[in-house]
Amino acid sequence: MRHGLCHENRHDAALTDLADDLELFGSVMVDPDWRNECFKNRGTFSAITTYLAQLMAHDLVMSKDVDTSLAGVASRPKNLRERALQLNTIYGHGMHVDHGLYINSAGSALAESAKFKILPLQTLNGELHFLSPRFQLLVTQRRYLRAMEPILADRRNTDNTILMLLSALFMAFHNKQVDASRKASKAEKFIEARIKTILTWHNIICSDVLAQVTKSTPVAVAKATTLNGATIQAAFRCFHSLVLPDYEVRKGKVLSLEDLLSTRGVSPVFRLANDGSGNHTELDLWADTWAIDWHFFFRNRTCFSPSISAGFDPKDIFEKDLEAVTEQGPSPEILLPASIKDDVLKTLTEMSLYLGGCQQFSDKLANSPPLIVQLLCEAYVKGEAKGTLGPAGSHIVRTATTARLDATKAHLRAMFPDMMRGINLADLPRNFSSFFNEVDPNPKEGYYV
Repeated sequence: MRHGLCHENRHDAALTDLADDLELFGSVMVDPDWRNECFKNRGTFSAITTYLAQLMAHDLVMSKDVDTSLAGVASRPKNLRERALQLNTIYGHGMHVDHGLYINSAGSALAESAKFKILPLQTLNGELHFLSPRFQLLVTQRRYLRAMEPILADRRNTDNTILMLLSALFMAFHNKQVDASRKASKAEKFIEARIKTILTWHNIICSDVLAQVTKSTPVAVAKATTLNGATIQAAFRCFHSLVLPDYEVRKGKVLSLEDLLSTRGVSPVFRLANDGSGNHTELDLWADTWAIDWHFFFRNRTCFSPSISAGFDPKDIFEKDLEAVTEQGPSPEILLPASIKDDVLKTLTEMSLYLGGCQQFSDKLANSPPLIVQLLCEAYVKGEAKGTLGPAGSHIVRTATTARLDATKAHLRAMFPDMMRGINLADLPRNFSSFFNEVDPNPKEGYYV
């Protein structure tokens, strides 16, 4: 029991309203001991899924300043979700427009390149080599100490260090496909490499997201589950529960979530010497702190539960989740299977037992649970064996994502039929591990177990 949650007495249960219940629910969610309780005796999957899903979210919902044209033509679609899951979040406006993202091999500001700018770095002891986006100086009035920012298409991919370095892997994979291309022009090399990278991205989504977070859904549950903006929003916001309070990013190196969310992890400093020569000591130190051994990172484990890591400012996140889902529209009671209310009641009962009777939920939350509460409780009760979403949540995520994957492939076949026919899908990586092995900069053969 977490006694710290019992410092105030709630009103009599008969007098409480849904807002009071949701406040208590959110308070329990953020409690570290409750989170540990949720993780006990539950199946888990790799925490890399958390950040692949975040990258997928950025790909599904574009920021307003990122174009969605595959070849880089400067157009603005009215629907920012159109042609999703083709890595617009990585490619930006493409090589013809967004020159700052790509290598300028000719030394001219106007020269086009089909390859991204990436930066190979290593830890101070030289044991781990890793890839990062290149950085550029932020112009300030101070001469001696300047912050740098990563050169990325989508600023949202600097939300945390993990996501920033994950973006660099996709950039490096694209560059490798450009080098291997036999196409004549830079533009053709770019498009072919991007198509291969997109198709590999689709493989990773299927193997390292969908296969990890979803379970089978009975036909009756699928029929009783409505797919619309409200349910899709709620299901994907459940992914916030996957974030861990800290991560072992390489052997013996642990970074807290608070560290990873800080600007320190995505903005190294660059000291300019008096003679104008660059002193890279600060960048070397930054690399030594933030380097990620991806195969080692893969060992961090997580699962879905009605809890959120404290370092994530979770109460605020949960409130935003509730607000976002509520804005979508119709009453949640008609959108999901009625049996989920039993999962909500069971979860609320466990939470009440955890509170030791000092605070209790009224029957209002059990009778009128918001969508995200329903799906988190369903995952907690019915996804226990593997730590997945429950049957309804799984159906929503799997169906919505598969539809976008299919639509993207159909678009590629329509726009680039010859290139699509010329790509042997069997030659592309099937999952994140094989994808990373293709761009792994570490020279030691057999370095990873």
